[in-house]
Amino acid sequence: MSVRDQLEETYCSQRQGLFSLALSITGCRQLAEDAIHAAFERLCRLDAESPADDVLTAERDQILRTAVNDLDESDREVVVLKIFAGLTFDAVREILNQPAKTVATRYRRSLIKLEERLRGQL
Repeated sequence: MSVRDQLEETYCSQRQGLFSLALSITGCRQLAEDAIHAAFERLCRLDAESPADDVLTAERDQILRTAVNDLDESDREVVVLKIFAGLTFDAVREILNQPAKTVATRYRRSLIKLEERLRGQL
């Protein structure tokens, strides 16, 4: 079975559970579908990398994951929803039930913190 076939099988078997989780987080069917689609799209792109790239990617991912986890919870939520889930600012604002300016400020502040933390590591 090819990697692509395995990814397709994983998508088919896990889609409903992931959709339910995404729906509980976003509260919106379309946002949940978009988040799942974006996640599997990223997974498919990883398939195109060479084994040497896999090691570097895993190392970079761990460094980035650690830096994101070190953010305050409210800042981390904005970053995860905006960057990793690929949601718009308006969608993030709705999910977090916060003013648009607050979301934008937290996002900018978080990116500055991440840049400072990651400078020279990636």
